[in-house]
Amino acid sequence: MIQPKVEIYQGAFVGKGYHDRLRWAAFCPSIGEIHHGPANHVPIQEGLGASGLGATFSPFFQPDAPEIAYCIALSDWWRGITERPRDSVTPQQPIQRHHSMHRVHRLISETGPFVPPDGYFDCTVEVLKVYTNSTVHTMYATDYTRNNDMSGAQSNSWSSSLSEYVLQFEMWDDAAQIAGEMRPGEYYSIKNARMKINSAGQLEGKVVQDKIVKLDESDAATSIHLKALLERKKNWEAKETSLEPEISYQLIEDVKEGKFFHCTVEVCFIPFAHVNPF
Repeated sequence: MIQPKVEIYQGAFVGKGYHDRLRWAAFCPSIGEIHHGPANHVPIQEGLGASGLGATFSPFFQPDAPEIAYCIALSDWWRGITERPRDSVTPQQPIQRHHSMHRVHRLISETGPFVPPDGYFDCTVEVLKVYTNSTVHTMYATDYTRNNDMSGAQSNSWSSSLSEYVLQFEMWDDAAQIAGEMRPGEYYSIKNARMKINSAGQLEGKVVQDKIVKLDESDAATSIHLKALLERKKNWEAKETSLEPEISYQLIEDVKEGKFFHCTVEVCFIPFAHVNPF
Protein backbone atom coordinates (compact mmCIF):
# COMPACT_ATOMS: atom_id res chain seq x y z
CA MET A 1 0.00 0.00 0.00
CA ILE A 2 1.18 3.49 -0.84
CA GLN A 3 0.66 6.47 1.52
CA PRO A 4 -1.34 4.85 4.34
CA LYS A 5 -1.26 6.65 7.68
CA VAL A 6 -0.73 4.98 11.07
CA GLU A 7 -2.72 6.36 13.99
CA ILE A 8 -3.48 5.36 17.57
CA TYR A 9 -7.16 4.51 17.98
CA GLN A 10 -8.51 3.39 21.37
CA GLY A 11 -4.99 2.57 22.51
CA ALA A 12 -4.05 0.49 19.45
CA PHE A 13 -2.18 1.23 16.24
CA VAL A 14 -4.45 1.25 13.20
CA GLY A 15 -3.88 1.99 9.54
CA LYS A 16 -5.83 4.73 7.79
CA GLY A 17 -6.17 5.30 4.06
CA TYR A 18 -7.53 8.33 2.22
CA HIS A 19 -9.69 8.00 -0.88
CA ASP A 20 -7.43 10.28 -2.92
CA ARG A 21 -4.06 8.94 -1.71
CA LEU A 22 -4.13 5.24 -0.88
CA ARG A 23 -2.98 2.96 -3.70
CA TRP A 24 -2.44 -0.76 -3.49
CA ALA A 25 -1.22 -3.87 -5.28
CA ALA A 26 -0.91 -7.52 -4.23
CA PHE A 27 2.07 -9.83 -4.81
CA CYS A 28 1.52 -13.55 -5.39
CA PRO A 29 4.62 -15.46 -4.14
CA SER A 30 3.73 -18.69 -5.94
CA ILE A 31 3.94 -17.11 -9.41
CA GLY A 32 5.99 -14.02 -8.57
CA GLU A 33 3.54 -11.56 -10.10
CA ILE A 34 1.65 -8.43 -9.09
CA HIS A 35 -2.15 -8.37 -9.31
CA HIS A 36 -5.14 -6.29 -8.19
CA GLY A 37 -7.57 -9.02 -7.24
CA PRO A 38 -10.20 -10.80 -9.36
CA ALA A 39 -11.42 -9.08 -12.50
CA ASN A 40 -14.37 -6.75 -11.89
CA HIS A 41 -16.05 -3.65 -13.25
CA VAL A 42 -14.30 -1.13 -10.99
CA PRO A 43 -12.89 1.74 -13.12
CA ILE A 44 -9.10 1.78 -13.33
CA GLN A 45 -9.05 5.52 -12.71
CA GLU A 46 -11.39 8.48 -12.39
CA GLY A 47 -11.34 12.22 -11.84
CA LEU A 48 -11.50 13.58 -8.31
CA GLY A 49 -13.52 16.54 -7.09
CA ALA A 50 -16.98 17.72 -8.04
CA SER A 51 -18.37 15.88 -11.09
CA GLY A 52 -15.02 14.13 -11.54
CA LEU A 53 -13.40 17.21 -13.07
CA GLY A 54 -10.35 17.18 -10.81
CA ALA A 55 -7.03 15.36 -11.06
CA THR A 56 -7.13 11.79 -12.34
CA PHE A 57 -6.58 9.20 -9.60
CA SER A 58 -6.18 5.43 -9.63
CA PRO A 59 -6.15 3.32 -6.44
CA PHE A 60 -4.24 0.58 -8.27
CA PHE A 61 -0.51 0.87 -7.67
CA GLN A 62 1.76 -0.11 -10.55
CA PRO A 63 5.10 -1.09 -8.96
CA ASP A 64 8.40 -0.73 -10.73
CA ALA A 65 11.27 -3.24 -10.84
CA PRO A 66 12.78 -2.30 -7.42
CA GLU A 67 9.36 -2.63 -5.75
CA ILE A 68 8.83 -6.09 -7.25
CA ALA A 69 12.36 -7.15 -6.29
CA TYR A 70 11.62 -6.08 -2.72
CA CYS A 71 8.43 -8.19 -2.68
CA ILE A 72 10.38 -11.21 -3.95
CA ALA A 73 13.07 -10.75 -1.30
CA LEU A 74 10.44 -10.39 1.42
CA SER A 75 8.66 -13.51 0.17
CA ASP A 76 11.90 -15.51 0.16
CA TRP A 77 12.69 -14.32 3.68
CA TRP A 78 9.27 -15.34 4.99
CA ARG A 79 9.44 -18.73 3.26
CA GLY A 80 12.76 -19.37 4.98
CA ILE A 81 11.19 -18.54 8.33
CA THR A 82 8.11 -20.74 7.89
CA GLU A 83 10.05 -23.75 6.58
CA ARG A 84 12.33 -23.95 9.60
CA PRO A 85 11.49 -26.03 12.66
CA ARG A 86 9.72 -23.79 15.14
CA ASP A 87 12.31 -24.27 17.89
CA SER A 88 15.15 -23.27 15.53
CA VAL A 89 13.76 -19.90 14.52
CA THR A 90 15.89 -17.01 15.75
CA PRO A 91 15.17 -13.28 15.46
CA GLN A 92 16.48 -11.74 12.25
CA GLN A 93 16.98 -8.24 11.01
CA PRO A 94 14.07 -7.13 8.82
CA ILE A 95 14.72 -6.59 5.15
CA GLN A 96 15.51 -2.96 4.52
CA ARG A 97 14.04 -1.19 1.55
CA HIS A 98 16.44 1.32 0.06
CA HIS A 99 15.10 4.27 -1.90
CA SER A 100 17.44 5.13 -4.75
CA MET A 101 15.25 7.93 -6.09
CA HIS A 102 16.35 11.39 -5.01
CA ARG A 103 14.48 14.63 -5.51
CA VAL A 104 15.22 16.09 -8.94
CA HIS A 105 14.37 19.15 -10.99
CA ARG A 106 11.13 18.60 -12.91
CA LEU A 107 8.93 20.48 -15.31
CA ILE A 108 5.37 21.10 -14.13
CA SER A 109 4.28 18.67 -16.84
CA GLU A 110 6.40 15.94 -15.22
CA THR A 111 5.25 16.36 -11.63
CA GLY A 112 2.49 14.60 -9.72
CA PRO A 113 1.54 13.63 -6.17
CA PHE A 114 2.74 10.06 -6.79
CA VAL A 115 5.88 10.85 -8.78
CA PRO A 116 8.96 9.70 -6.79
CA PRO A 117 10.03 10.67 -4.29
CA ASP A 118 6.52 11.11 -2.82
CA GLY A 119 5.66 14.06 -5.06
CA TYR A 120 8.68 16.19 -4.08
CA PHE A 121 10.49 18.12 -6.80
CA ASP A 122 12.60 21.17 -7.64
CA CYS A 123 11.39 23.60 -10.29
CA THR A 124 12.06 26.88 -12.07
CA VAL A 125 9.02 29.09 -12.65
CA GLU A 126 7.80 32.53 -13.62
CA VAL A 127 5.50 34.19 -11.07
CA LEU A 128 2.17 35.40 -12.46
CA LYS A 129 0.32 36.47 -9.31
CA VAL A 130 0.57 36.22 -5.51
CA TYR A 131 -2.46 36.36 -3.25
CA THR A 132 -2.11 36.71 0.53
CA ASN A 133 -4.56 35.19 2.99
CA SER A 134 -3.54 35.30 6.66
CA THR A 135 -0.59 32.91 7.20
CA VAL A 136 -0.54 31.38 3.73
CA HIS A 137 0.39 32.95 0.41
CA THR A 138 -1.04 31.56 -2.81
CA MET A 139 1.27 31.90 -5.79
CA TYR A 140 0.27 31.29 -9.38
CA ALA A 141 3.21 30.41 -11.60
CA THR A 142 4.15 28.71 -14.85
CA ASP A 143 7.12 27.14 -16.59
CA TYR A 144 5.20 27.04 -19.89
CA THR A 145 4.54 23.29 -19.73
CA ARG A 146 1.16 21.69 -19.15
CA ASN A 147 0.35 18.83 -16.79
CA ASN A 148 -2.48 16.68 -18.15
CA ASP A 149 -3.99 16.35 -14.66
CA MET A 150 -3.91 20.11 -14.07
CA SER A 151 -7.07 22.13 -14.64
CA GLY A 152 -5.16 25.42 -14.80
CA ALA A 153 -6.40 28.75 -13.50
CA GLN A 154 -8.38 31.56 -15.11
CA SER A 155 -7.59 35.17 -14.28
CA ASN A 156 -7.54 38.55 -15.95
CA SER A 157 -3.91 38.75 -14.79
CA TRP A 158 -2.80 36.56 -17.71
CA SER A 159 -3.94 35.49 -21.14
CA SER A 160 -6.70 32.89 -21.24
CA SER A 161 -4.54 30.82 -23.59
CA LEU A 162 -1.95 30.56 -20.79
CA SER A 163 -4.45 29.34 -18.20
CA GLU A 164 -3.82 25.63 -18.82
CA TYR A 165 -0.13 26.15 -18.04
CA VAL A 166 -0.68 27.82 -14.65
CA LEU A 167 -0.09 25.93 -11.39
CA GLN A 168 -1.22 27.12 -7.97
CA PHE A 169 1.36 26.94 -5.16
CA GLU A 170 0.49 27.23 -1.48
CA MET A 171 3.41 28.91 0.33
CA TRP A 172 3.70 28.20 4.07
CA ASP A 173 6.00 29.13 6.96
CA ASP A 174 9.43 30.32 5.74
CA ALA A 175 8.33 30.11 2.11
CA ALA A 176 5.37 32.42 2.84
CA GLN A 177 7.72 35.20 3.91
CA ILE A 178 9.53 35.06 0.58
CA ALA A 179 6.25 34.79 -1.34
CA GLY A 180 5.17 38.11 0.15
CA GLU A 181 8.04 39.77 -1.73
CA MET A 182 7.40 38.07 -5.08
CA ARG A 183 6.15 40.11 -8.01
CA PRO A 184 4.57 39.08 -11.34
CA GLY A 185 7.12 38.55 -14.08
CA GLU A 186 9.91 37.45 -11.73
CA TYR A 187 11.66 34.11 -12.07
CA TYR A 188 12.47 31.78 -9.18
CA SER A 189 14.26 28.53 -8.53
CA ILE A 190 12.29 26.55 -5.93
CA LYS A 191 13.64 23.47 -4.18
CA ASN A 192 11.72 20.86 -2.21
CA ALA A 193 8.26 21.72 -3.48
CA ARG A 194 5.64 19.00 -3.27
CA MET A 195 2.73 18.27 -5.56
CA LYS A 196 -0.49 17.29 -3.82
CA ILE A 197 -4.22 17.01 -4.42
CA ASN A 198 -6.23 19.67 -2.60
CA SER A 199 -9.68 19.31 -1.04
CA ALA A 200 -11.32 20.22 -4.36
CA GLY A 201 -9.55 17.36 -6.13
CA GLN A 202 -7.19 19.68 -8.01
CA LEU A 203 -3.41 19.55 -8.27
CA GLU A 204 -1.47 22.20 -6.40
CA GLY A 205 2.10 22.69 -5.25
CA LYS A 206 3.10 23.17 -1.63
CA VAL A 207 6.28 24.92 -0.49
CA VAL A 208 7.31 25.25 3.16
CA GLN A 209 11.06 25.85 3.28
CA ASP A 210 12.93 28.98 2.19
CA LYS A 211 14.93 27.13 -0.46
CA ILE A 212 13.89 29.73 -3.01
CA VAL A 213 16.24 31.82 -5.15
CA LYS A 214 15.25 34.76 -7.33
CA LEU A 215 16.67 34.66 -10.85
CA ASP A 216 17.28 37.29 -13.51
CA GLU A 217 17.17 36.61 -17.23
CA SER A 218 20.94 37.07 -17.27
CA ASP A 219 21.21 33.96 -15.08
CA ALA A 220 20.18 31.90 -18.10
CA ALA A 221 23.87 31.85 -19.02
CA THR A 222 24.52 29.54 -16.06
CA SER A 223 21.08 28.05 -15.35
CA ILE A 224 20.01 25.49 -17.95
CA HIS A 225 16.53 25.34 -16.43
CA LEU A 226 15.94 29.09 -16.68
CA LYS A 227 17.35 29.10 -20.20
CA ALA A 228 14.91 26.36 -21.23
CA LEU A 229 12.00 28.21 -19.58
CA LEU A 230 12.79 31.42 -21.47
CA GLU A 231 12.93 29.47 -24.74
CA ARG A 232 9.54 27.87 -24.05
CA LYS A 233 8.13 31.29 -23.17
CA LYS A 234 9.45 32.73 -26.43
CA ASN A 235 7.89 29.87 -28.40
CA TRP A 236 4.58 30.30 -26.60
CA GLU A 237 4.54 34.04 -27.31
CA ALA A 238 5.30 33.35 -30.97
CA LYS A 239 2.18 31.18 -31.19
CA GLU A 240 0.02 34.03 -29.98
CA THR A 241 -1.19 35.17 -33.38
CA SER A 242 -3.13 38.09 -31.99
CA LEU A 243 -3.73 39.96 -28.78
CA GLU A 244 -6.54 38.92 -26.48
CA PRO A 245 -9.80 40.41 -27.81
CA GLU A 246 -11.20 43.29 -25.84
CA ILE A 247 -13.59 42.10 -23.12
CA SER A 248 -17.11 43.20 -23.98
CA TYR A 249 -20.64 42.92 -22.63
CA GLN A 250 -22.37 39.74 -23.77
CA LEU A 251 -25.55 37.80 -23.20
CA ILE A 252 -25.07 34.57 -21.26
CA GLU A 253 -26.23 32.61 -24.30
CA ASP A 254 -23.41 34.14 -26.37
CA VAL A 255 -20.44 33.56 -24.06
CA LYS A 256 -17.71 31.06 -24.94
CA GLU A 257 -16.00 28.69 -22.54
CA GLY A 258 -12.67 29.98 -21.23
CA LYS A 259 -13.30 33.55 -22.40
CA PHE A 260 -13.84 36.57 -20.14
CA PHE A 261 -16.88 38.77 -20.63
CA HIS A 262 -18.91 41.55 -19.01
CA CYS A 263 -22.58 41.05 -18.26
CA THR A 264 -25.62 42.58 -16.57
CA VAL A 265 -27.70 40.07 -14.62
CA GLU A 266 -30.46 39.73 -12.06
CA VAL A 267 -29.39 37.91 -8.89
CA CYS A 268 -31.78 35.05 -8.09
CA PHE A 269 -30.00 33.15 -5.33
CA ILE A 270 -26.68 33.20 -3.45
CA PRO A 271 -25.89 29.79 -1.85
CA PHE A 272 -22.85 30.95 0.11
CA ALA A 273 -20.46 33.85 0.56
CA HIS A 274 -17.30 33.63 -1.52
CA VAL A 275 -14.33 35.96 -1.78
CA ASN A 276 -12.62 35.92 -5.16
CA PRO A 277 -8.86 36.54 -4.83
CA PHE A 278 -8.75 37.91 -8.36
